Amino acid sequence: MAESQDVCLMDLGQHCSHTDCRRLDFLPFRCEKCQQVFCHEHRVPASHQCRNAAMGNVVIPKCPLCNQSIDLRRSEGEPVDVRVERHITSGCVAFVLPSESEALSRRRQHRCAYRHCRTVPVVPFWCKDCQKNFCVRHRSSYDHSCAPVLFTPPVTCH
Repeated sequence: MAESQDVCLMDLGQHCSHTDCRRLDFLPFRCEKCQQVFCHEHRVPASHQCRNAAMGNVVIPKCPLCNQSIDLRRSEGEPVDVRVERHITSGCVAFVLPSESEALSRRRQHRCAYRHCRTVPVVPFWCKDCQKNFCVRHRSSYDHSCAPVLFTPPVTCH
């Protein structure tokens, strides 16, 4: 009976991921940077030489030429200075983070086009007749007094 209880207790804990330790710990810590399990002694990233220790302290770099913020998302381990250099060689066009005013204007583009309705729908409804976005309340062409845009096909010469 005592043997089966010991086997069950051994299944409860986890071994420390530090190569020199491997201690069985019943209250292990998970490193926020590398997601590995460690004992109390090796729980701090510096104590287990965490390969992702620099992660989390993100500073958004600015281009020295155009003073725009450089987008580091989807850089897949690319060093910051290489990303900034690629931004500069693209003529300060690539990898630019949108400014707050651009994000606001993008949100306004999706606002309901019905007069005096200030709703920004989560799912905008595109009216095929008048070519505008509307919220749920004004999605029907009867609800927003739809005035269809007349499409005139371009004249082609034969």
